[in-house]
Amino acid sequence: MIILLATKLQGDFGRDSYLRHIPYTDVVSLFDSIDSFTEVLLGTVDPTIRNLEGRIITRSLLDEVRQAQAKNETQWPLNSGYLDYVTDDRDPDYWRPYVGQSSNTEQRIAQHVRAIRTGDTDTLHYFVIRRGGGHRTANFVRLWTLALPENVDPVINTALNNILEMIMARSFQSLPPEELKRVFGRPCDGFTYSFQGLNLISPLLQGRSLSPWARYQSSLQLRQSTDEDIREWPEARMEHKNKVHNFQFRSFSEFTRRDCETAIQEAIDTHPHLRLRQECFQRNDQDIPERGMMEAMDFSWLQADLAKTHFPGDETKEISLPIGNHHSRLGLILNESLWGFSNAKSGSIPSHLATCGLTYSNCLVWTAGFRRLVTLQLGTQIRTEAPSGIHILRCLNRELVARSHLQVILVCDEQAERILFQGNPSTDAFKLYLRGRAFKAWLEIMEGGRQCIYLASPAPLVALWGNSWAQAAALSALLQFAILITNTRGIRPNVFCCQLVLLQVIRQYDWERNGHPKMTADNLDPNIRSWLEAKGFKNHEDIVRLESSAESLTAALLMLTQILPRSIHEGTEKRSMMLPSINRRRGIFDKNQLGIVRDLWTEISTRNSPPDDSFQVYNEMDFMDDEMLETQQDLEQESLQCAMITDDERTNNNFPQNSLALHSNSDEPSMLRKRKGSTLKVQMALLQGTVNAKLEFRGKCAPLKSFFRTYAARLDLYFPYDGELRATFPDPNSLRRVRIRAEIKPHGQKHPQRWASHATSEDPASRLAFRLTVMGPEKQEFGFYASGRGTKLVKKANGFIDWMSGVTDEEIATRPRRYLNIQMSHERVPQALRPFVGGAYTDDSGKIISGEDKS
Repeated sequence: MIILLATKLQGDFGRDSYLRHIPYTDVVSLFDSIDSFTEVLLGTVDPTIRNLEGRIITRSLLDEVRQAQAKNETQWPLNSGYLDYVTDDRDPDYWRPYVGQSSNTEQRIAQHVRAIRTGDTDTLHYFVIRRGGGHRTANFVRLWTLALPENVDPVINTALNNILEMIMARSFQSLPPEELKRVFGRPCDGFTYSFQGLNLISPLLQGRSLSPWARYQSSLQLRQSTDEDIREWPEARMEHKNKVHNFQFRSFSEFTRRDCETAIQEAIDTHPHLRLRQECFQRNDQDIPERGMMEAMDFSWLQADLAKTHFPGDETKEISLPIGNHHSRLGLILNESLWGFSNAKSGSIPSHLATCGLTYSNCLVWTAGFRRLVTLQLGTQIRTEAPSGIHILRCLNRELVARSHLQVILVCDEQAERILFQGNPSTDAFKLYLRGRAFKAWLEIMEGGRQCIYLASPAPLVALWGNSWAQAAALSALLQFAILITNTRGIRPNVFCCQLVLLQVIRQYDWERNGHPKMTADNLDPNIRSWLEAKGFKNHEDIVRLESSAESLTAALLMLTQILPRSIHEGTEKRSMMLPSINRRRGIFDKNQLGIVRDLWTEISTRNSPPDDSFQVYNEMDFMDDEMLETQQDLEQESLQCAMITDDERTNNNFPQNSLALHSNSDEPSMLRKRKGSTLKVQMALLQGTVNAKLEFRGKCAPLKSFFRTYAARLDLYFPYDGELRATFPDPNSLRRVRIRAEIKPHGQKHPQRWASHATSEDPASRLAFRLTVMGPEKQEFGFYASGRGTKLVKKANGFIDWMSGVTDEEIATRPRRYLNIQMSHERVPQALRPFVGGAYTDDSGKIISGEDKS
């Protein structure tokens, strides 16, 4: 199965648009061959699961696996996959499979346990257990453990885990038959897929976002299951959601100036000690002067104060002054890392703010530290702000606000919250409720009584092009409050929700082109229905007319996005809602159909034209239904990130071609990909304990002691032939093989069985241990940890840890207390590595010492 899947991933199947969010083809190509790739993946599978190969899976077999694992293991390993086979005490043959994976498996299974105990029915997995009425049990067994070297590109980890989960979903038939046929074809020998599994979505799609509607459509195939409980789940789930959340779409209600004043008054009533005053935020109809029509704000005082102040860790940052209009009443405090080099030099608004209409004329933007993060270099020191530095920055921020006209400031950085408000007696913290959602807020009172409200943004604005409906809706509420209180024009507060709807339409269009059921006026995605209602399609008849105007409702929606105007901004022209493509493509839509959609939009927009109100544009789209916000939050918890789907090859893949690196810190693209794959294969095998090495009996290598020698990727390992080992295997000549496993603790932790016993806490060697399992002629096994003394061993272990972490040989050669052995070959050895041919050490200062010298 692994060979079949790997072969398909390297063919047209792997280049399918639905799989381009993860470069599966590139990951498989990292290895020397498909056989090598298969060998590596098989090495990750638990031996108790490997023993099931070729056998018909039954509940009793799975019980044996679970009992064997419980006997030999005490903890769930990180980065592993699992099977929950659900059993029923009323039927000894009943079992239903659910396959999953997690980077923190123990924590993930604990979440499953809590959901099952509380009777959760939000997923098919939980629903089937709940339907057992207390007779069904969840039984978890480990399927695989993926032990990767440190700093391996996370994309490789994700791809390998998804592939392994797909293989296990086929092995245990936990997916619907159509999903399995799409990947593996029909089962041979006349068998059929069981259709009794509890997984729904292909693991290969993990890492991309599927709309709730697409997920619902996928669930409909469960109606064909041979299991009654599985057949009933789609309807049962919808009925439950309708009952709990009232799955009816509510009419849009405008968010007005009065709503803002009500929110302020509620804050005043709720917080008796709050010094907030309603009259300080009375409507100001005076237009804010354009930036070019006034003198630039003088920041010489700020430059002078920053120049004479030294902050620890400043080598990672450079000064960046505020940009924008100091007459504006709206401010934004951004994260230092999202500021951008070009913005610091040119004084322009960061590009990710322009999407919602923020410009240098309608707001003032800065970072709380008045610095931006520069590119980090090797050896750079980074530390947190000292209390003295925080006090200085707090004073400078207060001075800036005092010199401005700001009334509302959006804080888009958690670090800024710590600098500005933590332990600051001059600010009052409170909750501001907008649209039923509570936002963290702070009040600061300037000299003369002017008041300014700070509001915490749900996320950095740059992070909202994704699938977080909850964050997008929350930010829309904040922006609506800010622009109504400050009378700021030109900002489009709902643009993030609109972008998400647009993205959802594009996903649906791509889904339908790949043969999936079409979206219609009757099963319209709730988010899109909500958006259409805001655009004037308030009646079901309007949506039916829109559907009939093109070959499908999805195609009509795409045409509509081309026709709809944006809000008027910096001029009188109207612009398409969709950004222009880099590659201009013509003839995508039929001109006649496009004309019909345009005529329908003209009719509906005329019918629903609002009265002349300069702020009407801010209410062009209400928030998504609470049910959909909650559904999207579920998707976020499952770590599904969105993938933009277009016909453009450059945007179809989130990972640019040739960008995949074996190690995330590697800057050597010239390294042959095959060699990288071989290295990864060896490193994974060492971490998984699947390295089988030869044993060499060395005889008496020390007074009164005999030793064995073996070799483990750049290291000679010696261990004494005495004690229990000698008692178990009296004849040393009968021992030929040993299984080697490298165990590496996380940074800052010492391994209790470390190989280099003289390693200090500063040495990477203190994290390394080797577990050796000697195999006898009659399959007897004897396991123990290797151990040795001396500084040379410490240096060898330090170099080994570096190599396992993806550090290049050139870099290892420059580090103190290291050992490096460059093998002479037909390839030219770089000048810097020639002293290490045959093996050499570096001392505490980094000076090279030959392998023969004592150190």
